[in-house]
Amino acid sequence: MENSSRRIVYGFDLSFFSGCFLKTPVIYFFDDTKIVETIHTKGNEILTLPTAQKDGYTFLGWYLDENIWQKPLTENTYQTTMLTENKTVYAYYTKDIVQPTTFTVTFETEGGSIVSPMVTDKIESAPFTKKDRYTFLGWYLDPQRQQKVEWTLIIIEDCTLYAL
Repeated sequence: MENSSRRIVYGFDLSFFSGCFLKTPVIYFFDDTKIVETIHTKGNEILTLPTAQKDGYTFLGWYLDENIWQKPLTENTYQTTMLTENKTVYAYYTKDIVQPTTFTVTFETEGGSIVSPMVTDKIESAPFTKKDRYTFLGWYLDPQRQQKVEWTLIIIEDCTLYAL
């Protein structure tokens, strides 16, 4: 009885070696212009993907379509698919939005002496304003004068302070 899956060459049974000389496909991970990682896989498995990092940017993932960014490579991309050829994937980043470190603070004096706007990240002490026949009682965060400012005031966004 002859087994059709066996190959005999010069008296040696080569069926044992079938597939041994086939190269396992490689996924090449490009970050800008350089390969940062490779994974050898035939697919049909969950992948462990490398991470990437670039100063001033947020890494969004690996993609099979450079500059189009519509075909992501995830851990599960080849979970149930056989990989038969090498693949190249590309790191996709978005530029970080740098929040300003200083903000503009304006002062509503309700007819009192003008207090010039400040561009800062904190105000150590209350600027003074005066108005004839009134006593200045302080600065407030809201126009209804319900939230009195505590000094030192840390500024996290542009704002207006209201005199009372």
